[in-house]
Amino acid sequence: MVRLAREKPGQLTYSSAGNGTSGHLAAELLKNMARIDMRHVPYKSGPEAVTGVLTGDVSFIFFTVPSLLPQVETGKLRALAITSAARSQLVANVPTVAEMGFPGFEVLAWYALFAPRETPKPMVARLGADIEKIVQLPDIRDKMIQLGAEPRYMSPEQLTAFVAVESPKWGQLIRESGGAID
Repeated sequence: MVRLAREKPGQLTYSSAGNGTSGHLAAELLKNMARIDMRHVPYKSGPEAVTGVLTGDVSFIFFTVPSLLPQVETGKLRALAITSAARSQLVANVPTVAEMGFPGFEVLAWYALFAPRETPKPMVARLGADIEKIVQLPDIRDKMIQLGAEPRYMSPEQLTAFVAVESPKWGQLIRESGGAID
């Protein structure tokens, strides 16, 4: 796909569920790292963006594995790569983007629990301990994996450090791409 994008600058298109979504930013990161020119086609929703690829209106999409797995299994779509640093348990035979020649490429949709700055430290510690226990429950872990999530607990300090790295990284990419929310 990258080779084709280099051979035909600006002719490949990718869909997303809208400007600023993780799928849009994943493609922008690939464009930046691979130094390729592709056109973004934002849709109003994820299902519409997927339909755009299925009908051939757009060339490809970055989207969640569970949402596309049925189309991959039936041969309607082909999984090219996973955006995480490690391969997914759901499609272990699909390489990561980093393995495909772009070391350091990682795009994760992540969720975190935040509290007001004034929240007492003992309460934050208690919430953190409870969340860590919940994330480790086998039935919760299994369900999260089925949904395409790789369950991982971060302490409040680890989360603070993670956000401190992620925010400037994505802010810079958004500014460089000229992306804006509609």
